[in-house]
Amino acid sequence: MLKLLLKLIVGFIVAFVLLIGLGVTGVYFYIWPTFLNDQALNVTDTTTLELNNLLKEKKFYSSPSEFYFGTPNESIRIEAESKVNLALKEIIAVSKNNPKKSEVLFSIKNSLKTFKDFDSEENERALHYFGRSLEILKINSSNELFNVWRYGFPYGWFIKSA
Repeated sequence: MLKLLLKLIVGFIVAFVLLIGLGVTGVYFYIWPTFLNDQALNVTDTTTLELNNLLKEKKFYSSPSEFYFGTPNESIRIEAESKVNLALKEIIAVSKNNPKKSEVLFSIKNSLKTFKDFDSEENERALHYFGRSLEILKINSSNELFNVWRYGFPYGWFIKSA
């Protein structure tokens, strides 16, 4: 009986360490599904216009009211803006050709992989623009994709809004 209990405890500890390790190393992001809670999108001309307006915005400039103070230098700003704009073009194309939440999230997931070399401030700002694109498309959540990318875990599942 004691042996079985010891095996169960060791098994639990190994499973816990494995789960934490997968989150800390970023593995969850690569296996995180984008097809759950799928929904059809109603992409109108107005929706496309709003996405195009978001695409045209100058990005990664200081915005103290949003607690973002700009990139460290202009070359980083240009590179980050270029990557976000490329992603937004992809989102516009996907939302027209296959207007589904899962397709938009899959597109964003592929784009997020290109941001791994940026500072956390630029990563958060990129998520700001991706979040705005979800709002425009009336997608109510990223299915925890953003939290898994930034923090390694789906924290939204554990934190309930009051």
